[in-house]
Amino acid sequence: MGADSADPVRVEGPNVARVYDALLGGAHNFPADREAAANIERTAPSIREGARVNRLFLGEAVRFLAGQAGIRHFLDIGSGMPTMGNVHEVASEQAPNTRVVYVDNDPVVVAHSQVLLTSTPGAAAVEADLADPPDDSGRSAGRRDAGPGTAGSVTARRDPAFLPRRHRSAAARRAAAGRAARR
Repeated sequence: MGADSADPVRVEGPNVARVYDALLGGAHNFPADREAAANIERTAPSIREGARVNRLFLGEAVRFLAGQAGIRHFLDIGSGMPTMGNVHEVASEQAPNTRVVYVDNDPVVVAHSQVLLTSTPGAAAVEADLADPPDDSGRSAGRRDAGPGTAGSVTARRDPAFLPRRHRSAAARRAAAGRAARR
């Protein structure tokens, strides 16, 4: 990067996605993230195990969906950074032609994810917010390879906890409306 350009991946201070990566023992974190993970662990000693179990569940779900259910398109909402055992790796083990779009509202996370996914065919990271979803024109990254009637999967494992209370009911109504429209 040139001297006059801003670094899209800020490393000062911890970042929730990188702290999660540190809890998993991943390599995409910095000293501030590891320090925050250690501080959390002092208060909640089982946090690493919880992160590991969450990641194992995600892997099993994606493995089933890609391997047995034939799902080839995944939308991972509130994904954080692709880390150990991420959706695109697990899905492509089952079906090499799988497409994955990671969605997060943190521009630092999205920038870091885009760098990590540069040489990964079939995977992309986009910035969007569950509380304020993009209009139809903003969804092209997730649809460019999906034809009409293509089955897909949406993962959103921990997002309601991070959504401000005032947005939770509106997000739930939008999700329900989306399910009803597909029936």
